[in-house]
Amino acid sequence: MEYRKWFDVIRLVVDVKQGNRECKIPIVDSDGRRIGRLEPLGLPHLEDANLIRQFVRWRNQNLSGYLDQRITNELETAKWLLDVVTNPTRITFLIYAGDKLIGRCGSVQMRPWEMMSDGLVRGESGGGMRFIYYAQVACIIWLFRILHLEKIHSTILSTNDMALDNCRSLGYEQQPYKSTPVYRKFSSIGDVLEEHGHPAELVPEMKLQYFRLNQESFFRLIEQTPGFAMLDAEILSTTSGS
Repeated sequence: MEYRKWFDVIRLVVDVKQGNRECKIPIVDSDGRRIGRLEPLGLPHLEDANLIRQFVRWRNQNLSGYLDQRITNELETAKWLLDVVTNPTRITFLIYAGDKLIGRCGSVQMRPWEMMSDGLVRGESGGGMRFIYYAQVACIIWLFRILHLEKIHSTILSTNDMALDNCRSLGYEQQPYKSTPVYRKFSSIGDVLEEHGHPAELVPEMKLQYFRLNQESFFRLIEQTPGFAMLDAEILSTTSGS
């Protein structure tokens, strides 16, 4: 990526979250049938009290998937949402199965060429067993094509077999490029897992593993499925003005 283009990417992300550019990303299955959509979290969502309560419920019912496993509340979630909307180096998408909101996904720490994946959350049922996989494919295509990324990084606990299998199905490198110890910090409202700590806090059966998804590997994988190849072309036109 040319550095001049990097600033164009930042402006695009800001415009999308402000609502200045329409951005509705189709989710399709392997046969090319449209089964849902992704929509970015933006300014209109900051005042959505029902959505904030929904996010609180989603997080508290999925605490084991986070490093920070403390129970959250509406105030903390509103602060998180404000950062999502105002931070130009992150973007989060609402996941709709049909017209039903069932989860969210996205990326953080955007830099030229690369980003870090954000926590994938499935808070509601809907769409079928493979739906979240299809949603992730749509999101990743958008990140690579529209933001001109070359790599996406993910951190996964070594005990999270479902997340590890999910990464492999998306074309991530099979072996982690980094693996660090995990330390458990105890709290009255839930534990926090960190990469540094006192020896007595070490969780010996657990590692935090870093995986990388390269653009070339991802597209080589999905291009084998006709429905996804068509989606790739369609996504290039989903963000008006891009």
